[in-house]
Amino acid sequence: MRDRKSVLMVIYDLPTLTSEQRRDAQKFRKKLIASGFLSLQESVYVKLLRNASGADSEVAAVQQLAPREGVVQVIPMSLQVFQNMRTLTGEGFNMKVFADDLIFF
Repeated sequence: MRDRKSVLMVIYDLPTLTSEQRRDAQKFRKKLIASGFLSLQESVYVKLLRNASGADSEVAAVQQLAPREGVVQVIPMSLQVFQNMRTLTGEGFNMKVFADDLIFF
């Protein structure tokens, strides 16, 4: 079976009551972006992976970045499942940002 492209979604809810917590939350967000994640919504980031087998190493990398306080969750999914996402209100995620040599619409 051919290994298929996948998407890793990171969802987080971090405390921001103190200046240290705000700094940690901002640092985490910046590290996600530097690691290739794109913002889907506030506190929801996604990254396109070349294959599903790379998800475990990406999850481990996010775990290393995550602050000690708060909740950080990851959802690995196939690209096909991600493309089935429907925006009901507001401006949705522009799938064309994933339009590189990996995706053919």
